[in-house]
Amino acid sequence: MFLAVKTAKKMIEYINTIQGWISTHWEAIKVSLYSLFAFLNVDIDVVNVIMWLMIIDTISGVIKAIAVDKIQFTSNKFYLGIMSKFILLLIPITLALMALGIGYDFTWAVEATLRLIILSEGISIVTNTISIREKKVYKNRDYLSIILNWVRGELISIFDSTINDKNKNKENDK
Repeated sequence: MFLAVKTAKKMIEYINTIQGWISTHWEAIKVSLYSLFAFLNVDIDVVNVIMWLMIIDTISGVIKAIAVDKIQFTSNKFYLGIMSKFILLLIPITLALMALGIGYDFTWAVEATLRLIILSEGISIVTNTISIREKKVYKNRDYLSIILNWVRGELISIFDSTINDKNKNKENDK
């Protein structure tokens, strides 16, 4: 039990440190993200839509936590939620950087992932609204894991087909 309390305290300290760092560097983070998306030829309008949906989702989530008695709102949950949204944005960035690095065209995967993020945020806003209106907890599905597993499966498929193509070429050269 003591270890669990000690670990929880360390996590809270870590989260507070991250919170302070983010608030201090927010403008630089935002400019860096926009610059990276522009460099990777990602449609900035889509990124703006995602940003606004994430803001609306965060606000509706806070209102839901206040309106529904069974939900306990804490600053730690709030910042963990914001960090998970930031991590969600790393998926299309990672895909685009991978494509750039290995010379593949992952435009379709980046765009599909961005659109899945838009759908996920929209569903979350609707779910939060229903929870607020009915003062009842409606749980969102874990769309982040669904998106991550889809991306992972697609990347593994591409990797496997690339390896199989190279092995076939080696066999044909013999």
